[in-house]
Amino acid sequence: MTLDGRDPRRVFRRDAASRSDTLGEIDEELRTHLEWVAAELVSEGWTEAEALAEARRRFGDLEATRAYCASQAGRIRRRERWTMWWDDLLQDLKYAMRTLRRAPVWSLVVIATLAVGIASNTIVFSLMNPYLFRPLPFQDADRLVQLGGVDPVEGWDGGRFSVPQIEEIADGSRTLEAVGGYYYGTVNLTGGDQAERLLASWSAGPLFDVLGVSPILGRTFTPEEARGEGESVVVIGERLWETRFGRDPGVLGATLDLDGTPTTVIGVMPAVFTFPFGGLHLWMPMPSGAARADRTAMYLLPVARMSADATPDAVAREVGELIARTGRLHPDADGQYDGVSAKGLREALNFAWDVLPIAFGLLLGAVVMVLVIACVNVASLTLARAGSRGREVAVRAAVGADRARLVRQFVTESLVLALVGGALGVGLATLAMRVLNSVLPPDLFRVGDVGLDLRVLAFSAVVTLTTPILFGLLPAWRVARGSLASSLKDGGRGGSGRRNLRTRRILVVAEVTLALVLVTGTGLMVRSLGEVLRVDLGFESDGMLTVVLTPPEEEYPGAAEIDGFWRAVEAAVAGVAEVDAVGATSHLPLNHETIPVRYASAASAEGAVTDWPGAFTSRVDGDWFDAVNTPLRAGRTFTPDDVDGDALIVSEEMARHLFGSEDAVGRTLLFGSGSGDTEPARGTIVGVVGDVRFSDLSGTERPHLYRPLDGTSVRRRFLTLRTRGDAADAVPGVREALRSVAPRVPAELRPMSDVVLESTLLWSVSSLFLGIFGVVALGLAALGIYGLIAYSVMQRRREMGLRLALGADAGQLQRDIVVEGLRLTGIGVAIGLAVSVLGGMQLEAVLFGVDATDPVTLGGALALFGMVAIGASLLPARSAARTDPVRVLRDD
Repeated sequence: MTLDGRDPRRVFRRDAASRSDTLGEIDEELRTHLEWVAAELVSEGWTEAEALAEARRRFGDLEATRAYCASQAGRIRRRERWTMWWDDLLQDLKYAMRTLRRAPVWSLVVIATLAVGIASNTIVFSLMNPYLFRPLPFQDADRLVQLGGVDPVEGWDGGRFSVPQIEEIADGSRTLEAVGGYYYGTVNLTGGDQAERLLASWSAGPLFDVLGVSPILGRTFTPEEARGEGESVVVIGERLWETRFGRDPGVLGATLDLDGTPTTVIGVMPAVFTFPFGGLHLWMPMPSGAARADRTAMYLLPVARMSADATPDAVAREVGELIARTGRLHPDADGQYDGVSAKGLREALNFAWDVLPIAFGLLLGAVVMVLVIACVNVASLTLARAGSRGREVAVRAAVGADRARLVRQFVTESLVLALVGGALGVGLATLAMRVLNSVLPPDLFRVGDVGLDLRVLAFSAVVTLTTPILFGLLPAWRVARGSLASSLKDGGRGGSGRRNLRTRRILVVAEVTLALVLVTGTGLMVRSLGEVLRVDLGFESDGMLTVVLTPPEEEYPGAAEIDGFWRAVEAAVAGVAEVDAVGATSHLPLNHETIPVRYASAASAEGAVTDWPGAFTSRVDGDWFDAVNTPLRAGRTFTPDDVDGDALIVSEEMARHLFGSEDAVGRTLLFGSGSGDTEPARGTIVGVVGDVRFSDLSGTERPHLYRPLDGTSVRRRFLTLRTRGDAADAVPGVREALRSVAPRVPAELRPMSDVVLESTLLWSVSSLFLGIFGVVALGLAALGIYGLIAYSVMQRRREMGLRLALGADAGQLQRDIVVEGLRLTGIGVAIGLAVSVLGGMQLEAVLFGVDATDPVTLGGALALFGMVAIGASLLPARSAARTDPVRVLRDD
């Protein structure tokens, strides 16, 4: 095509002088100036050579002038290019807005689709951020490690230490600058309107200095206070300061009644300081007493600051060697461990660290697939719309727009859609974050709440700016490379329609593949959750209410007073109308608190105690088994006469391991902690009970050894109440009964079903999130299939009109269109099933009771996508079957 005999692209092309062209023009200008001066000198009688030399002398530094002119020209050229680029961008943006306003329905569908994909990714990343990415609120946190003793038999590396051990490690280590220790528990806060039960942490050594943290008000512990000397002091958290004192700056010096001891508030820590995990409100120095000097009182977790050039591996080796040397002198303490581990603080503080990266990786993979599916869907929709813009593109190309400019225009339109969708997605994610903060468990370590910060916003911005590349470039490239002549001749009807249709089919197959993988993963997690909920716990959680109480030491100092307190409490609770049975235990099943013990029968005990098999142990009273409905297999339960500790009850697993099919009742059992050469204890087995899951729901539960609770000095106990009907119905009556006998002792009441539910957190949360994302992916896949079939029907409208005019059966035509949708879905499903099996193998670490080739899950996904394909194809198929052939032929 020509315009007055000229190529229109040449007519409308902007001049873009190169650097060499600019230098040539400068040289020409300088040469002309010198020639003019030389000519004047020649007219005055100078020779040509002398005149030219004089002209150069009068001009001055010619090279410097040339360089200056070149730099100025370059600056002007860059400014012009920037101005042209900015003008082009504004022009593209204005054109994009006009174009999108002409297709409001299409634009809204694309924006909504992108918003869902971006919101999903933002939600999951914002959820991961406080657990995995947000910087720890400690000074030089990468130099902080937590030490743990390595168990020689089990390999578990979370063993604790005593104060003398920590002090020797601090004195003898050259890889560590400072070492402190901590442990945690609960305290009773009395006074005020009502008693409260709060989580608290006790420290030994310069723990706050090791962490490098400062309070927002007041101070932390002095060296004397850190050694447990002087009056009782406490540092409180910002949230307790707000709820208890209304953020009164005069809180310093106030007195809190903690476990009956007046304790002075000396500082307030910021809300972001959740050491060692969320939900803690109080920090106190470890009290003075025999425990501070007892090397075997090993219940402290050491936290250390490494030297600048040290590594965790070097620390573990050095401290391990120290413990090995002192183990020969103190086999009952240091001799327990076969080495020492040194973990980064983020990993060490998070109880669920082994699970979190897997769960978050699963969710992140799911939302990335949702985003890709959304972008594929939008690319398919954009291709369909771009096919109808062939004439527009051809006209713009005819008047000089090159392919780069056309591609840029389409990408600009995609960018506008992505920015609007991104803003909407971030808004939706912000609303979801408010809900997440209210349901997240507080006892998992995280830095702050889930919410928007610079890191989350940067992630959302990257996702938003990446999506135009994912869904905008392919349609732009396909349209820009189209034939100019055919587009003008066809008027934009079908010039690239057949090619676009093939591309859209490929995109829909990819979309179905990804959606099937996500839906299958959801199915596997849901099936795992179902299997977890069917696990035999060994007790009946429905209708079971738990109550935890800790009588203060000041009011109940010894075993006799503690026993009297609990007898009064149990008698009061037993009188509640909704309560059928009352039992008590030192450790609640699935409460993530277990005490390991080594065991052997007296007849077969060989070798050191540390080489004996391991079990869990807890103390219970005789009514506990009836209250939790754990069956008695042989013998009897405890009686009040068993307080001396000689009587033992074992689980079925322990009895089978020790005695096989023989009767265990009456046999002597040896047990101990495996602490060096400490003499093991012994007792007589009086009963065998069913296996109870104490640690978690997966794997094989350890054997369990039960010891008498009555008559001991165990202060904190869990009451287990068997109720009539729903456990929640008994809460008011139980709370009133407790208030009548122990008004100053706070109680925590929970249905046992809630405790069990916490153990299903991995599967339940993963199933919930994957289910949401799976539904979104399925909906997007259905939209993609519908859009493709509708587009295909539109492209074949003339053909279908002719077929109907020639007598084709409308029902058969409708069936053919549905079959096309099923065929494309089938290809995607076939590929998706293969990918799902491979992906499922990567999930086997978190699957429970099912495997990657679970036929129920795969069959269900296949049937589901078949129904989706039929449903998505049926509407355009019915529209095609109702085509009026006369109108089609007349319009054509």
